[in-house]
Amino acid sequence: MHTFIEENKRLLKPFYLSANILGVLLLIFGCSATIFHFYEIFADKLPLHPFVDFYFDEVPWNYIECVPFGLLVLGLGQFIKYIFDEDASIGWVLKHSQSIIYFFIVYHLVTHITNITLSILYDWPDIIERMIFFPLAIFWLVGVLLLLLAMSLIVKRVIPMVEESKTLV
Repeated sequence: MHTFIEENKRLLKPFYLSANILGVLLLIFGCSATIFHFYEIFADKLPLHPFVDFYFDEVPWNYIECVPFGLLVLGLGQFIKYIFDEDASIGWVLKHSQSIIYFFIVYHLVTHITNITLSILYDWPDIIERMIFFPLAIFWLVGVLLLLLAMSLIVKRVIPMVEESKTLV
């Protein structure tokens, strides 16, 4: 593993930098989307109402998911740095990545079940469309949740292996 890292150190540094930049941008965008969406809820009594109305019409609610995606990308960047830099320590996001992924699983489960339920109740009056949409939506949800759970288990097992290999070298 050490020879692989040494051979690809030139490629790992740009990946680390791009993951950190993308993670920070996703966090900024997701936090601003969250703030402006909650601002819109109370905007009738607050200033800047026309701007917020335009924003609310143009930016959908699912952009709030940029926050956990940003944290996951930052965790990936910290993992890449932890692998190729001998002096690097585990960052906060990487240390708590399993909890972040579990939170993202619960968030994903709640939002998708809500979306599936609302779509079935209000968007599709035809029973045939409901019979097609529901199994596909459940299949997608289960697939995403299993991938996130696998990612959490991989992180749980890989971090100690990397720590052990760093102490051996």
